Amino acid sequence: MCSSDLPLRASTLAAQVGGWGGDVLLLGEGERAFAAGATSFGVGHLAYVSGFLRHRDRRTPITASRTARVIGGLWAASGPVVAARAATREPRLGATLLGYSGLLAAMAATASHLDPALPRDARLLTAAGGAMFLASDAVLGARTFLLPNAPERLESVVMATYTGAQLLLAEGAARAAR
Repeated sequence: MCSSDLPLRASTLAAQVGGWGGDVLLLGEGERAFAAGATSFGVGHLAYVSGFLRHRDRRTPITASRTARVIGGLWAASGPVVAARAATREPRLGATLLGYSGLLAAMAATASHLDPALPRDARLLTAAGGAMFLASDAVLGARTFLLPNAPERLESVVMATYTGAQLLLAEGAARAAR
């Protein structure tokens, strides 16, 4: 099978390398490690977005998508709040989180707007993976910056949704073969 038969393979592999780098960097302590991890994840989200845009539904603009508008609205209501809270710890961290959350929202929106020529199960798995990644990082952001005494069990929610998201995105890419 040639690479054109696997339309989301290269971008998904690049994105998951960015995620792996983010995971490793987040093993460190402090705001610098957090910012480096978020940056690595952001590079991964850029890879996802580039792959999803290359294989988007061209019948309608993404801005016409109800899902994309909902995701954009959720980001507008929450991204700046979490970023402002993060900036109270470290000013540069606020800007990093604002940019990262925007990339994450763009990834989830573009994941939900794939070309209908791709297999339906691939599109559904990819959209679910994008949404689950958004949910995972929403819990992480709330736990880290908005809930000063968050229960430790929220870490399990973050890891379960993150792992599930990566699995769904990888499976969606695997099933996107034409």
